Amino acid sequence: MLDITATIVLYKNNLEILKGAIDSFLGTDLKKKLFLVDNSPTDDLRVYFEDNPHIEYIYNNDNLGFGKGHNKVIDLIHNKSKYHLVLNPDVRFSANILTELIEYFRAKDQVGVISPQIIFENGDIQSSSIRRSPSFFDLFVRRSLLNKIFKNRIDYTEYADKDKSKVLSVDFISGCFQLFDTKVFTKIGGFDPRYFMYMEDFDICRKVKNNNHTVIYYPLVKAIHDYERGSTKSFRLFLYLLVSGFKYARKWNSFI
Repeated sequence: MLDITATIVLYKNNLEILKGAIDSFLGTDLKKKLFLVDNSPTDDLRVYFEDNPHIEYIYNNDNLGFGKGHNKVIDLIHNKSKYHLVLNPDVRFSANILTELIEYFRAKDQVGVISPQIIFENGDIQSSSIRRSPSFFDLFVRRSLLNKIFKNRIDYTEYADKDKSKVLSVDFISGCFQLFDTKVFTKIGGFDPRYFMYMEDFDICRKVKNNNHTVIYYPLVKAIHDYERGSTKSFRLFLYLLVSGFKYARKWNSFI
């Protein structure tokens, strides 16, 4: 059995940035396998990775979205790996952090998914990478001119009242880096396919907790995320966020 598997979902990615994420994962000494699930219009990226024995390239010939893309590997990892990493193509980290996160899994009962502290290139913490479960209202005000009026509420959802230098059990960790117990990931069926983009990472954390497992923020190790916040720069992506936010609110009855 493999110690760890990982998936990165691709869509017309910058090759150099992508290689940073791939090298971060493959640098571990653990017994590993990486699945590259490509939603791009062409399979141009295949040639760069098809000869690597630690990588399996899967071309969809369709843009399935984030969650469905990651779900493509459920049958490929079931009973074949102990831990499974959902990773963004724009994340970099020291490979030894995977060993430390797995050691935490082994030392604690009922951990379902864990994340390191997510930081920007300059070392600042990405405060939105851990949150309390949001309502639709919370999602809207974060991306609107109301964010200054409701700053205290936004800060609360981002655990501003907690010491983020300490390990915390939280409601949500960012989908840019989610390390699962593979049994938990496959048992809950991975991501809800109803979300094309956004909110699937909130949703899966909620599913983990509903199955009596914890969601852990582990700041003793760090990963760098080149976070672009596309929904603040593109009206189309903002609409995706609102649609997914509405689906999430309707599913979990969390409009306010």
